[in-house]
Amino acid sequence: MNVGDEQSHIRSVFRNRKLPWRSFYFGQNYAVPDSIGVNSYPVYILLDREHKIRSISFEVDHRAIDELLGAR
Repeated sequence: MNVGDEQSHIRSVFRNRKLPWRSFYFGQNYAVPDSIGVNSYPVYILLDREHKIRSISFEVDHRAIDELLGAR
């Protein structure tokens, strides 16, 4: 989830660094991050296959990732 940066900057970062994950751009609209309790950045939000939030943390939550991968 990208908030606050210019969209051209976000695209450049993803293109140049070849980042493999999905990203959502919200421009200057902080309503979505605010609604799920994001109050500082960077933050890692882990979603399951049904797009339900499984973890919100300020570092990678390996335990939650392992649980989701084990549930396949």
